[in-house]
Amino acid sequence: MNNIYDLSKLSFFSVTKYTQTDGYVCDFTGIPRPHYCMGLILDGIGDFNFDGKTVTVKKGDIIFVPIGSAYASHWSGSDGALYISAHFSFETRVLFSRDKKVKIQKVTLPDYPDLKSKFEKMLEAYNGKTPQQLAALSIFYDIISMVYPKLSYIKTASLDKRIETAVMYIEKHFTESFTIEELAKLSNMSISHFHKCFKAQVGCSAISYKHKMCIRKAQILLTESDLSIEEISGVVGFNSSIYFRETFKKMTGKSPSEYRNAFLFDI
Repeated sequence: MNNIYDLSKLSFFSVTKYTQTDGYVCDFTGIPRPHYCMGLILDGIGDFNFDGKTVTVKKGDIIFVPIGSAYASHWSGSDGALYISAHFSFETRVLFSRDKKVKIQKVTLPDYPDLKSKFEKMLEAYNGKTPQQLAALSIFYDIISMVYPKLSYIKTASLDKRIETAVMYIEKHFTESFTIEELAKLSNMSISHFHKCFKAQVGCSAISYKHKMCIRKAQILLTESDLSIEEISGVVGFNSSIYFRETFKKMTGKSPSEYRNAFLFDI
């Protein structure tokens, strides 16, 4: 069972209301989302295209988009489309484990008027002062507690417990310096065996996985802060902004500047 304390450790949270004109397209096929999106459709229709599939949402539906999703959303409606979206991520995988993945999907909950009221109050509180922002978090957890049980999951192979220990350590300490030797010792494995098992089960080396976490955090900071690229490089744990830029482009296909300029923060 997840530690309830970990459920309180959001690493990112925002709420925004969007209005899209009829025929508007949000193309994220080349920019996978660095956070979760959970949006309530207030008007219009949205078609989310990904992996050769389409999920269509309309007034009263919630669209749930997990981290790492690449897709294009097409919006339509005589008066355009209107929705409120919460964007968030947790410090560790507390809700969605590696062996229990989710894809983009529609969630329908009863009592639309009450749900609409919750999203609107969450938005208003988010834009308020500290006491109101605490209320926004309360409403968010209320909504996610209703959405979470309704999600469909894809069952995948579980990681070896020793590798899972290393993965969790990286996810909690990715902005810090540590060595493969330290991870191998933590996993009670030899360095060579750890390296081989980690890459076989996770799909990349431990250092690449650490960089993946760093770049995901940087993507959020590039779109949600006024920090310079040099400052972001330091915040996510890089000692060299040049190496940060090289790693960012290698992993995303864009330089940090290109990503910041191209990113449209909506769903």
